Amino acid sequence: MILTAALALAIAEPTVIVVGDTVVAEKTSRGWRTPAKSLNGQKVSLKSWKNDSTVAGFEGEIEFDAGPPMESVHIKGIEMADRDVLSASGNPTFAPVIRISGDNPEYKKIAAAYGKSRGRKAVPSVQSGIQADLDGDGRKEVLMVIATGENVKKESGFCAIVLRHMSGSKVVTTTLEFNGKWGYMRGPYSGKVYGAGDFDGDGTREFIYTFEDPWGTETKLKQFKNGKVKNLCTTAFGE
Repeated sequence: MILTAALALAIAEPTVIVVGDTVVAEKTSRGWRTPAKSLNGQKVSLKSWKNDSTVAGFEGEIEFDAGPPMESVHIKGIEMADRDVLSASGNPTFAPVIRISGDNPEYKKIAAAYGKSRGRKAVPSVQSGIQADLDGDGRKEVLMVIATGENVKKESGFCAIVLRHMSGSKVVTTTLEFNGKWGYMRGPYSGKVYGAGDFDGDGTREFIYTFEDPWGTETKLKQFKNGKVKNLCTTAFGE
């Protein structure tokens, strides 16, 4: 019986989060971390989410790729998968979201006011964003990418990941990422908000986004709780 229990423990399915075909976070007994080489060859049952609804899950095998050009951990056989698909193993619960349109007049004003508050002359827009209850308190927060894009002067361009939430009766804007340093081979910057949910079944929601420049990307898993944001895991690709 001891041997059977030990065997079951040894082959327990890992808890991972996948964006497209790339494994971006792994849950261990110590918390979330960048996916490790030890995941290579392990089988996972994934539940996927796209266009604000859960879609059919699938079985997959994790593969570690040593590169070149860089190391990565992905789901074997679905290379170049749709980057808008967010998947997780275990028994994830995806939070309902409302996608934010950059054409919405209200968010145009928010983006313009944010750029002005940062002292930038170029008028930015919302590249990506969601309304979702990130902390499970019944109120929706707004998580969005505000950026100027490519067609601006270098000294005016920037990209930011911004969280807008309530503190009592007041709207608070918290900047999670900001970059406006151009330099050699830098900029334009961009980002993508993927979604939110309880990915590890602990009763607390997490959210995930990517921050990108020409040198590479950083995919971050964060948690919003009691009015504060905590970084749980950062997985970087590139330099």
